[in-house]
Amino acid sequence: MNHQLFEDLIFTQDALTQEQALALQEHLQSCETCSALASAWRQVTPMFAAPVMLEPSPGFVSRWQQTLEMDRERSQRRQSLVMFALGIGLASIFLVLLAIGVLYTFNSPLEWFLTLTSRLATLFFLADAFRDSFVILRTALPVSWWISGGLAVVALCILWIFSLQKLATAGRTSS
Repeated sequence: MNHQLFEDLIFTQDALTQEQALALQEHLQSCETCSALASAWRQVTPMFAAPVMLEPSPGFVSRWQQTLEMDRERSQRRQSLVMFALGIGLASIFLVLLAIGVLYTFNSPLEWFLTLTSRLATLFFLADAFRDSFVILRTALPVSWWISGGLAVVALCILWIFSLQKLATAGRTSS
């Protein structure tokens, strides 16, 4: 027997013709499954007609905002930890690669020590040369140029700090 036709008639929103209603009534008397379905549908149908609007419990908005803020803080903490771990990992990889490079570049620790000493001596020589250049520039340039240069460096530092602060707080909104 074709139950689909009768199930469609049970659930239809349109008015049934007299012939359809009679056929449905005959089928419902002989089929327990469709009869139970029609009975259940008659019980449920009024619930769809007048849904009850529920009000949120008192303090819902403040609890939701607190939860949202805690989730944001947790997310920021997690991102900070991930970035810290990533930095530590990259630094570790760099140090391991540097150690491998040092081990394969030098044949003995004495050669490594002599190279390091030579590089440090070069670094100190360059620092001494910069100091001498600074002494020469200090006497060659007037004081007003030093003051304006210093003010320019301070202004650039302040601009840099404000830019970093603006970038750091760009994604945050105050609530």
